[in-house]
This record gives sequence, C-alpha cells and structure tokens, in this order.
Amino acid sequence: MAAAAAAGDGGGGGPEEGVGESSSPPRDPAPAPSPSPAASGGSGGGGRGGGLRDICREVFERLVSDGHAAGSELLAQLEAHFNRLPISYKLDVNIDKAEDVLFHQKVLAEAKDPDRRPAFAVRFLRLEEVNVDETTNSDAHEEGADNDEALSTRSKTYTHIHEILFSTKDKPKLLSQLSALLSDIGLNIREAHVFSTTDGYSLDVFVVDGWPIEETDGLHKALEASILRNEGSWSGSESSASERSLPFLAQDCETDIDTRLLKIVKKVASGSCGDMFLGTYSGEEVAVKVLNPENLNQNAWSEFKQEIYMLRVHV
Repeated sequence: MAAAAAAGDGGGGGPEEGVGESSSPPRDPAPAPSPSPAASGGSGGGGRGGGLRDICREVFERLVSDGHAAGSELLAQLEAHFNRLPISYKLDVNIDKAEDVLFHQKVLAEAKDPDRRPAFAVRFLRLEEVNVDETTNSDAHEEGADNDEALSTRSKTYTHIHEILFSTKDKPKLLSQLSALLSDIGLNIREAHVFSTTDGYSLDVFVVDGWPIEETDGLHKALEASILRNEGSWSGSESSASERSLPFLAQDCETDIDTRLLKIVKKVASGSCGDMFLGTYSGEEVAVKVLNPENLNQNAWSEFKQEIYMLRVHV
C-alpha cells in the first residue's frame, strides 16, 4: 500500500485509497525548522534531504527539553524510526507534539509480534463544540408574525474527538479493512494519515468522532471486538484473529449469575440462533437469550460471546 493520506467524508465511510502521498494536510502545521549546520550546507548535506534529517534532530531536542534522557540511544532510535518511514511522514510531524513520534514507535514495535496484529492504540484528543440549527414552528401569537412561522434557533453540543493508530503487515486494501473496523462500531473518520514502512509494515493514523465519552478503555475493547468479528479480513496473515484468545473465556458468561435468582416470564422474540425472553433477575427485569443447540456452531457461539462482551463494555 503506497503511503497516502486522505480526509474522511464524516459519514462513517473510509477515505479513498491510492490518492498519493500526504494528499490531506497535516493535522497541525509543523513550524519551520530552525537553521542548523546541516540545513545550511554543513556536514551531512543541505537542501531538502538535510532539512528532513533536521526534523529528527528537532524531535530529539524537544523530547530532551520535555524531560527525556539525552543520549545516543534515543537519537539512534529516532533516526531508525524516521528512516523506516516515507518523506510524507516527516512532513506530517509536528515538532510541538514530539511525544507523538514515541507513540508511533510503540505501536510499530508491537506489530512485530504476529499475535498482536493489528496492533493499535487509542487516545482522546479534544472536546469539540458544535453549533446545531434547530427549526421549530411557533404557536405563539406575535405582532406581525403568522402562527406557523418557522423559528430558527441554535443550540450547542459537544463531540469527542479521538485518535486511533493501527500497525500491521502492509497489504492491498488494508486501508479499506481498517476503515470497516471503525465503521463497525459507529465511528466517523475525519482524517486518515497512512504510511508504509520500508520493511513492509503500515502506520495508519485515524482521527475519528462518534465515541460519546472521553475515556478510551471502552473504545479499546470495542475495537478488539470489531477485529474479532471481522477476522476474515485478516486471512492470509501469519496469525489470524481466530487463533487468538477471546477477551473472556466461555465459562465467564455464567460465573457471575446465580440461576436460582433468574426467572423466565415470556418469550418476546425468535432468531436463527435462539430465542429472546423477558425475565427477572433478583427482582429486576432482564433480557434472557437462549441459544438453539441445533443451530449452534462456532460462528454463532463467537457472535454470542461478542454480544455479551459488548454489553459488558457499555455497562
């Protein structure tokens, strides 16, 4: 997959693939690099190449000023990181947010482990205020106004913006598959910054909205569940999602339930895999799903466990 970046359509669809390097602007404009011997034609060369190498040096200096231990080891790690990634990545880096580079390094390192692919990380970025126009019909009599005159009002709401990083073995259509994972849990892609490393890995940075709260634990678990539900998308990799352990064991579904307190009241719905009942548990109304053993297979059981898992995430 060629290095690319694209803006999302805000409606949950994925960005267009193959649109060229850094076709969308960086998330935050990076300040112009300060003059240095390399950029001025000193040792190491000048021109475009020298300027890009200075970004690595500036990230290093900013990290040191922020409290990271200075040393040749940190600088060597940064140089190796930047050398793996295309020019578009260097242009995308914001020196004022040098910690982002370490965040990217961490996810790329996790992707080396086949059992963790796709490796991902989630973090909250900001709370964004949104003005919403609301139109209502007035029933009040006002001088010079009709009863059915439309009134337009503006109300304020807030949207939580998160950033999600993915890294895995690079392959065709990877951007579409990752976009589908995000759409599966109701996220809207605002930006996508997509890069391919020289050694065959991907670094995909998505800015999304659609997760209603700031905390990221639930979002992380929802992404895990989405990856498991879409395990077919990862066929052909060294370790498919079906080979990994599910987030909880089958026996966990019943360990915290005292069946003596559970009473079935009536059946309310039927499906291909089982029936849904209205019941009570310790005096409170609950929904009870009973699987049909005749239609029970590995896929149905996995879907049932994922359904329970998602309910636990949002409780």
